[in-house]
Amino acid sequence: EKLKRVTRLVKIKLIAEIFGVDHGLFSRMQFMHDGQTVERKQVPLRKLVWLTVTDAALKDSTEVFLDENCKYTENWRSACKKTLEERLGLSLAWQTQHLVGGTGGFW
Repeated sequence: EKLKRVTRLVKIKLIAEIFGVDHGLFSRMQFMHDGQTVERKQVPLRKLVWLTVTDAALKDSTEVFLDENCKYTENWRSACKKTLEERLGLSLAWQTQHLVGGTGGFW
């Protein structure tokens, strides 16, 4: 048997239309733990939290873990909302009132 490591990420593409022009939210500079800085365009992202997985589920087909709506991880929609609240300070009430889903969006 081969050991596989599965990490599930959700990336958030946040676009604001300001005076008819689309603006995307990116982190341009990241500060590393060792004091170094890295410049790059990074969208907000979060690792999805794994829920309790039984031994029987682990022996199951690996395809179930690759599904977009995997039942063994937190819901990606709630993870997006938590990320916007924790990382950007946007309350759930504010998100509900102001955010609108675009193509493939969910608000």
